[in-house]
Amino acid sequence: MVDVESLGCLSEEEEQKWREIHEMESWKYQESCSYCGKRQYQIVRAPGQITIEVWRWNTGCYACKKATPVVWTINESSGFIWDSIEPCTLENLPNAIEREYPFFKEVFKKTMNVKAHGNTCVHCGAYMGDWFVWHDFLEIAYYPETADERRMISVELTGDEQLYYANPKRVFKMHHPRKGEHSDLCPDCFALYKKKKI
Repeated sequence: MVDVESLGCLSEEEEQKWREIHEMESWKYQESCSYCGKRQYQIVRAPGQITIEVWRWNTGCYACKKATPVVWTINESSGFIWDSIEPCTLENLPNAIEREYPFFKEVFKKTMNVKAHGNTCVHCGAYMGDWFVWHDFLEIAYYPETADERRMISVELTGDEQLYYANPKRVFKMHHPRKGEHSDLCPDCFALYKKKKI
C-alpha cells in the first residue's frame, strides 16, 4: 500500500472545496474498506512547483513582415496537471516564460480589453495575437521536430492552484471476497479475512 502520510492529501474542508470547484458528486472517489474504513482514493494536492514544456519557433510578423520568435506551452507536460495549460493559465507562468523569453511580455490585448502577457515581435514590438500563435502551434504540433527549441520551465503554483489541480490517487487495490458479509476490503483486511480472523 502507498504511504498516505507522504502524499500531501487535502484536509476534509479542502476536499469539500475541491469537490465544489469541480462540481463532483460527494460519493466519487469515496470507496472504502467495508471493515476498517480506509479509503481507496486520497485526493492529493498539486505540488508547489511544476515544470511546463515551452516550444519556440519563428513566424512572420503581421506588422513588419519580418520573422520573429514566438512561444507556446505544451498541454499535459507537467506530469501532474492534465488540463490544457496555456501561457497565461497559471498565475506565475507568464513571468516564468518572460524570464526565459523576453519577447513574451505584458501587452494590451484590444479584443479582450485587458493587459496580459503575449508574444511580441522582436523587431517592431507588435503584439502577435494568441489565436494566431495557437493556430501556428496546432500545425507544428504534428511535426514537433519543426520547433526551433523545446524547453522545460519551472513555475510555482499558488495555494489556490494547488487545490484546484489536486488529483485523486488510488492508494490500494480493493479486494472483493466472494462470500461473507464484507464486500470490499483493503489488502490488510483481506489478509485477515483469508485467515478467517474477520
